[in-house]
Amino acid sequence: MNTMPISPSHLLLIFGQLKPDGAEQYQSYLKGTKPLMSRYEVEILGVGSCPAPSTPTPEYECWSVNAVLGFKSLKSCLSFFEDPSYQMIKSQHRDQAYQILNLYLFKVDYP
Repeated sequence: MNTMPISPSHLLLIFGQLKPDGAEQYQSYLKGTKPLMSRYEVEILGVGSCPAPSTPTPEYECWSVNAVLGFKSLKSCLSFFEDPSYQMIKSQHRDQAYQILNLYLFKVDYP
């Protein structure tokens, strides 16, 4: 196993579907979390939507909101999500914006 330092050490994969009327709440969520992302040094490594408006196939799923966030450590990730300011923004905006939200956190490592 390679022991080379990895930055970021943890990645969060986000796959979601906004509610039909969730776009405004989603934008408010993004605006509200921006200072927190800076405070906890969260990197936005990629964002995007489904590459085609077609129905997903058995080989892949399409989500309207996709993102990859990088965290320098597990502690910084947990601190970000446990921050009382984040919890308020989540409750007021994120939870109101999404119809479906899947979050997957993993530690980055080399094979």
